[in-house]
Amino acid sequence: MIEIKKADFKWDSEYNSELTLHAINLKVKHGQKIAVIGDVGSGKSSFLAAILRQIRLVGLGEIRVCGSVS
Repeated sequence: MIEIKKADFKWDSEYNSELTLHAINLKVKHGQKIAVIGDVGSGKSSFLAAILRQIRLVGLGEIRVCGSVS
């Protein structure tokens, strides 16, 4: 299961203070499949990096990942 509630994410950068992803809400149940689509530069890779915790969660949002991610 993946659950994201009211989460903001930001790449660590001394040059850019803007949020990369803002107010993300998502709930994916065990066994459910989803697709991530969008134009070039729309945040798909940042979204996946957020799930893998490769991008910093800022603010009061929450992210939970139960089980393994592949």
